[in-house]
Amino acid sequence: MVKANNRKWIRLSLATKILTVFLVLSVVSLVVVGILAFTAIKGVGNYSLESNTSLGKSAVQNSTRALQQLGEQMIEQKARDVAAQVELYFKDHSELTLADLPILRSDGNGGHQTFHAASNPA
Repeated sequence: MVKANNRKWIRLSLATKILTVFLVLSVVSLVVVGILAFTAIKGVGNYSLESNTSLGKSAVQNSTRALQQLGEQMIEQKARDVAAQVELYFKDHSELTLADLPILRSDGNGGHQTFHAASNPA
């Protein structure tokens, strides 16, 4: 013979049962909303990382291009300045023959160049 009434059942009031159901529903809904929020935040983080990486690459490309253009402009201006100096020299020394024209010499320490008379090399 098995006794059916060996188990004790806890009798809960109706208010306690309703409270328990609503508490479980609240916890479950908060967990679901938390998971969704975490997923959304992670997605925003990944998007911002990709955007910042792309922006950084674009900034490097733009800076490189601008520096290259600036370098080209500086070289072109230097060439114009040297041409103007040579022109002034030729105007001031119109009595010189082709053999007397100065030659361009490097100082040997990094490419600085100066004019020296061909008859008096430095």
